Amino acid sequence: MPQFLRHPASQPRIEPIPTKRAIPFVYTIGNQESPSLKKYNRYLDTPLNSFPLDETLFQKIPEFKRDTIIPLLSILHLEDDFVYREETVDGVQTGQYLFSTPVPSSNATNSLKVIIIDGLDHQYPNGFIHPVVLADYLWDFFARHKLP
Repeated sequence: MPQFLRHPASQPRIEPIPTKRAIPFVYTIGNQESPSLKKYNRYLDTPLNSFPLDETLFQKIPEFKRDTIIPLLSILHLEDDFVYREETVDGVQTGQYLFSTPVPSSNATNSLKVIIIDGLDHQYPNGFIHPVVLADYLWDFFARHKLP
């Protein structure tokens, strides 16, 4: 296994590729996502039964931010600066982080939206296996970004 896959914190910084348009990116995870909980609970003194649905996620599980969010911010050329909000989607609570501040040396208009969905395990929420219909909810987020 390549070294950078075993040790995500030591990954080299990935320089973003200039694009002709903004790149919107969404990362969703269920707060009951068992493979990820198992992975991140090994770092914690007191294991969690679920990912927090509040603004404490990155404080309680800094490894999640280190392994998942920081590499995405690097690729999208975004600052580690977010706006947090809680929103009910199709009757289900979500915790949402929006990163949209470009690094100073960039004029990128990219964005990263991280959504934690209550009651979801390792599945895609499509209205059948979980009440949230994610594709419908995300339409407005992606529709703001026109294709060239």
